[in-house]
Amino acid sequence: MARGFHGRRWLAILPGLLLVCSSVQAAEITDVIDAADEDVYDGKIVEDLFDFHIEPTFKQTYEQAKITREANCTGGADRCQNEDTILINKELRYQRVVNELDLEFELSIYKDLEFHVLLPIIFSDTTSLKYAKNAGKACEFDIDPYNPKCVDETNSTVDPSDNRIVADAGDGNDFTTYRYFDVPDENDKWLDGPGRGGLGDLTFGIDWSPFNDQRDQLHEDPWFRNNGRSTLTLGFDYTAPTAAVMKADPKNENVGRGVHELGLHVATSRRFNYVDPYMQFSFALPIPTDSIFKDYGGGQERVGPGPSGDLTFGIEIVPWEQANADFQQKFIIDLRGHFTYVGEGRDFGPFFDALGSSACQSKTLAEVQPGGASPECGWLAEKWSNAGFENLRAIDQYSASYDPNHTLKDDGLTSYEGYGRFGASLGFNIQPIQYVQIRAGLGLDHNQEHFLTFGKAGTDVRGRVEIEPGNPSAGTRPDDSAPKDGTVSFDDIKERNPVYNPTYDSVGSRFRIEEWTVFTWNVGLAFQF
Repeated sequence: MARGFHGRRWLAILPGLLLVCSSVQAAEITDVIDAADEDVYDGKIVEDLFDFHIEPTFKQTYEQAKITREANCTGGADRCQNEDTILINKELRYQRVVNELDLEFELSIYKDLEFHVLLPIIFSDTTSLKYAKNAGKACEFDIDPYNPKCVDETNSTVDPSDNRIVADAGDGNDFTTYRYFDVPDENDKWLDGPGRGGLGDLTFGIDWSPFNDQRDQLHEDPWFRNNGRSTLTLGFDYTAPTAAVMKADPKNENVGRGVHELGLHVATSRRFNYVDPYMQFSFALPIPTDSIFKDYGGGQERVGPGPSGDLTFGIEIVPWEQANADFQQKFIIDLRGHFTYVGEGRDFGPFFDALGSSACQSKTLAEVQPGGASPECGWLAEKWSNAGFENLRAIDQYSASYDPNHTLKDDGLTSYEGYGRFGASLGFNIQPIQYVQIRAGLGLDHNQEHFLTFGKAGTDVRGRVEIEPGNPSAGTRPDDSAPKDGTVSFDDIKERNPVYNPTYDSVGSRFRIEEWTVFTWNVGLAFQF
């Protein structure tokens, strides 16, 4: 029922019960403010036409993780003496710090029915990367590309030294020493993204409790406060892309995600004497806009972020309650756990801001191709979409029909592998006076290891035929009439994934995130009218 403890007609109708117990309400996760009800004011039952809450909450989120990368190891090396294999080497350390103020406004519509709006105000959101080194120590090791214990420009596959780039460009073999972005050489110095901030995307939602255990209590029950019926709350939320969208550009400080997100949740709780256990299932479906999430067609499988599902469970412990004539004082300890699965998709990731700051951005094809002035930026040309819609076909194999002076621009988005997230939190709610509630909480989450770069090469939709029938040496070409051949042709615009980058999406080159820990704390108030 109402978080503001409105509609407590039991306090007037059954005053004798105050000697035994105070009135109860649903757990916070199932609680819904209501209207067209009754309230107790100055010891009398009065009409309560509507309720309105303002709930400001300050929250800080701190993330840290280790980023590793696959490496092909040739048989005979120390770490793969018997056969060729793929190793996992450390590359970078990652951290992100977000400071925000969430303003939630709740308005009752009818009994156990509310409408709410959430406005996030982001004070700062900064993503940082640095070499994976031992804190406070110089990088001392025997250089072994198959077993790096410390990473710097001499063995990094993200920001290799100029000498390594020159050596690779001149050895006559395929060039692979790419520089994706610059990592500071100074010990323990971070590469910081732009200081993002501003108004975030607005969320609008509605909650309804078709069953509410507060409305029908059976006082002969041994638990006295257990009426045999649980509170059930159904909810729908819509997050609109109202904020200016983030872009991979060091001058862009926006915080908008550029998606329409639909959310559904079902929660239930059941109040006993001093405890209120609860559970909630929720599902979120992001629908990308074309502000940054482009659909280039062809073999592209993922355009935007993947869906997610969450199971939250917990218990509220109520060690102290005191009923007054007009409201209820109480203290709540909230113990909560959750498990979330995030489906595979394409989204902003730990590399987003770093790629945006890359010196390779806006290089031309002539500059990044083998023999050009910046071969270390050749990774730009390997991702077809970096050339834009009009040049998707021509960019493959540095086609002569492609304007060599056309600039290449990476959007910073990466395709990621689906992963699980689990965590726990501890919260405290105190209602000292009628119209104000004080809240505070701590949370710790862990994201499972998964690939940060997980793009698929494309989709097999057709086969190939000989360019000159009867002359296999002349080569083949894609043809719609030919049956599928079980492979993806990299020169076929209908099959190749235009956002696939073989330099970091192919097996043996993918980036991976490990030891990803998320710590949050929050303090807030609820003004209840």
